[in-house]
Amino acid sequence: MNASNLLKEIEECRKEMIELASIFPLSNKEVVAASKRLDQLLNLYEKQGNKPIKQKNGAVI
Repeated sequence: MNASNLLKEIEECRKEMIELASIFPLSNKEVVAASKRLDQLLNLYEKQGNKPIKQKNGAVI
């Protein structure tokens, strides 16, 4: 998967996790699964040698 597609998937997964977390407790299995998936995507992005992701607020993931 190229970096551009991976970034799109990371952003979609992040939005899904935030939406789920606004509905369910953070310990909910759906929220936890989305968080794990996001972690996997971020780890894959990093392993591919891509630069850290900067958010609009300046935070780096």
